[in-house]
Amino acid sequence: MRVHGALSAAAMQRLAEFFATTDPDVAAFHGIDVGDALALATRFDRGWAHRGGQALLWNARFAVHEVRDGFLPSPALRVFERRGFLRVDGVCERAPLTLFATEFSDDQNTHIYEVRFARTLVRKSNGSTLLFAAKSNARFGFSDLGLTEIGSSTAIALKCFVRERVCAKVEFFDA
Repeated sequence: MRVHGALSAAAMQRLAEFFATTDPDVAAFHGIDVGDALALATRFDRGWAHRGGQALLWNARFAVHEVRDGFLPSPALRVFERRGFLRVDGVCERAPLTLFATEFSDDQNTHIYEVRFARTLVRKSNGSTLLFAAKSNARFGFSDLGLTEIGSSTAIALKCFVRERVCAKVEFFDA
């Protein structure tokens, strides 16, 4: 899911309808404020994590063991253009599951370093993995790590990749 800035009442209504009809186990947001992520998690009874505009929400089927948050490498001389990188390790139906969420840069030079950084972290994860990566216009290279693209939304510039069996139900919401 992609959200820009503060959520309007209409956007919250659409999200409420989305959660009521699809009940996704995991939801990823890009470009969302921390207060809005908390409000969504509270309203829909979800666990949540946020860093640098990235947010992950999950329901009770996913038992979290550890949340790691950080930033992708910043572009040279543009330290305020940092994007968040989330990693949430847990268990879903007794199977280990790692969630990742990030948004890559439009700048090709910066994008290369960001993807290398993300690949390093994904490579270190064991078991089932879900990666939510924003910027569908960018070239993604994760197939050699065992990740397969399972969905995308050009309207929200988001791709979802999976490795191994994942118990979590993934849905796309176009704001």
